[in-house]
Amino acid sequence: SKHVLITGAASGIGKIMLRMALEKGAAKVLAWDRDELGLNALSAKFPEYASRIEVRVVDLSDRALLTEEGESWLGSTQVDILINNAGIVVGKMFHEHSLNDIDRSMQINTQALMQLAHFVIPGMMKRNEGVICNIASLAGLVSNPRMSVYAASKWAVIGWSDSLRLEMKQ
Repeated sequence: SKHVLITGAASGIGKIMLRMALEKGAAKVLAWDRDELGLNALSAKFPEYASRIEVRVVDLSDRALLTEEGESWLGSTQVDILINNAGIVVGKMFHEHSLNDIDRSMQINTQALMQLAHFVIPGMMKRNEGVICNIASLAGLVSNPRMSVYAASKWAVIGWSDSLRLEMKQ
């Protein structure tokens, strides 16, 4: 019945969410990650669910690739539940970040979530159902040194998620 897309699905929280979605009866779990070896190990890790796992190597830092994937693939695939889980932490003082570090963190941790939601929301609205789960962090509420860019990306996720929730209620 439900099709679930999980980013960062090869390890950590993403892998836990994948297992839970399968155990709860998801018809298909679309597992996205940049870690090809980790993705390929999922079927062996969950052999009883292997036929319901579809892996795809996707680097969320590549905005052009993400847009292409979204338009060509997500446009024709029903996603009932989107779990935006992928994220990175650079862990440097702000002045030690390169502009590329900042762009990459904001793209992966914030903008990719918005892009994916942008691709799946029209189908969800048409069906009048769907769930978007954005995994943020306590860093989205509490400031810490060496986490300024990460915190900025997660504060943005929390603010956007809450605003999106209000919009979808309307």
